[in-house]
Amino acid sequence: MKTIYLADDDEDDRMLIRDAIERVIENVEVIEVEDGEKLLTLITANSNCLDSALILMDMNMPRKNGLETLTFLKSNPKYERIPVLMMSTTSNHQMIEQAYKHGIDGYMIKPVSEDEFTSLAESIDTHFPLERPVYKRSPKPRIARGWNTARWNNDVKNLPNFWWKTVTYSKKR
Repeated sequence: MKTIYLADDDEDDRMLIRDAIERVIENVEVIEVEDGEKLLTLITANSNCLDSALILMDMNMPRKNGLETLTFLKSNPKYERIPVLMMSTTSNHQMIEQAYKHGIDGYMIKPVSEDEFTSLAESIDTHFPLERPVYKRSPKPRIARGWNTARWNNDVKNLPNFWWKTVTYSKKR
């Protein structure tokens, strides 16, 4: 099951966002909190099941705002891989830039109409798939052979068909 943590101090916004998400995205659980402090409490308590989680949070909240919460999440290796979407009523470029510097994965102006709430949910479903594969590192280094060797030597003839058919080459003029 997919989990979306929704942190927003406005109860009406949380309700509208949750309704849109549950209408658009299948097999999803939306967990709502009022501020960043409660979000961090929930996430640290549920740290074992965060592989299919996404955080959608407001920038301006009481107690612990979005940037403070984001700073904690992105500085902790346990939580740094969780996608975080920030939203706010502001379109102040300095605040948005600051949020990206803190590590958000996306920013959006808060929706105000039903169509915008639906678009928000569709965007989350399309651009942030919540079921991500888990990649494990090999315990010992491997010798580069075959595809890796060809890639590093720029030897296109030795590359598999699927690779060079998808690459677009541009000629220098």
